[in-house]
Amino acid sequence: MFTSSTAQTSFTVGEIPGSTAAANYSGVVEVLFGDYRGTTFFKPFKGTWGDPTSTSGTAIGAGIYGGNWLSTAAITSLKFFPNSGNFVDGTVISLYGSM
Repeated sequence: MFTSSTAQTSFTVGEIPGSTAAANYSGVVEVLFGDYRGTTFFKPFKGTWGDPTSTSGTAIGAGIYGGNWLSTAAITSLKFFPNSGNFVDGTVISLYGSM
């Protein structure tokens, strides 16, 4: 999936099981923002994800989301929300950056 917009205030960057998923199943999402602190170019992003798609343990879903925030403003904050429902207790979100 690819999206590009100035009007959007949020983007889908990946998929993980929510609070209604079967117990003990988790997923992983990694998001990369290009030049997040720059003020010259638009901000592209790429999100990759993987998670179980069934309780049999044999089906794994994976995908890539990409987009472009059509603004030259620096990214100064990030907020993560589930598409629906809630995050599972114990969900961890880590932020890594470079100067």
